[in-house]
Amino acid sequence: MSKENINRLRFIREQFDQYDLALEFRNRTWFEESIRGSTLKFMQEEGWIHSICDEPQAGEGSVPTVPVVTNKVIH
Repeated sequence: MSKENINRLRFIREQFDQYDLALEFRNRTWFEESIRGSTLKFMQEEGWIHSICDEPQAGEGSVPTVPVVTNKVIH
């Protein structure tokens, strides 16, 4: 979760602000215990839909399943 990555995501969000956008992280560092709350807060504040990576939970390299709603899209 680097400042560069956060800025890139903010830029993308701004460019597509009229759309509902989802994030599916493929790197477990976004959900390490020490920053998981910050990641989810960022997603909520920026209006990202949290998508869970569909992969086997095969140890330390796997992206953990984090069942948290970050955007309640209603149309």
